[in-house]
Amino acid sequence: MPQFRPEKRVDAFPLPKKSYNIYAIYLPINDNVSLIKQQKEKIDRINVDLQNQLEIIESQKVEIEQSNNNLEHKVFERTKQLEHQNKQLAEYAFINAHLLRAPVCTIMGLVNLMKYSDLSSEDIVIISKLSRSVKTLDEIVKKINIAIRERRHFDRNALEDGREGTGITSFSN
Repeated sequence: MPQFRPEKRVDAFPLPKKSYNIYAIYLPINDNVSLIKQQKEKIDRINVDLQNQLEIIESQKVEIEQSNNNLEHKVFERTKQLEHQNKQLAEYAFINAHLLRAPVCTIMGLVNLMKYSDLSSEDIVIISKLSRSVKTLDEIVKKINIAIRERRHFDRNALEDGREGTGITSFSN
């Protein structure tokens, strides 16, 4: 069996005669390692802060989603309520325009006919008061119809007192 013989021995490469200061090499490396550790600690702290902020943001997101769902539900309920009120207003407008106004017009016609018959002075006073009352009632019914049809707001005190104006103002005002 052949023997292994290294061609060169380890001591065949002698170190230069110049001596090396191992601490001179170690200190800068140690400083770099220390700096890297500090940077890692800083990154770890930033990571923890970011995790905390992420948890806060996720919690806020859940709250916002809950608020949105709640608002959507409120909007839905309010829309249903407004639709119901609109149907009621439409029904009231019909009642006011047809069912209430028809008897008022009938009374006005009868009062007008009674003016042409032979009446006592006392009956004339009563018919005159009845005529004024039914005309006032007719005007109020008309104003209410206008307010409902044009979706306006009206002031019942202005309607009752007969103050200036119609007692009707726009909802947008």
